[in-house]
Amino acid sequence: MKNIIKKKELINPIIDDRIVSDITFATRFKHFLEDIETSDQMGSEELEYMKMVAGKLLVYQMATVKDKDEKDYFKNLGYKI
Repeated sequence: MKNIIKKKELINPIIDDRIVSDITFATRFKHFLEDIETSDQMGSEELEYMKMVAGKLLVYQMATVKDKDEKDYFKNLGYKI
């Protein structure tokens, strides 16, 4: 049986129109996808699409950094902001 979530109970995972869940999501998502291997053409195409979206999300987040903590997070990972 599926649980029905009432609209008033929903929490938007998009923060400030630029972050999904928290500041670590885009980097974690991108790196997670890098370790996945597929065994068929359809899976490969889907993986490439997901990698493209993850890359865009990461670039957008870095281009719109809003505070020192977030900037330091990326610098500590070796990204140039």
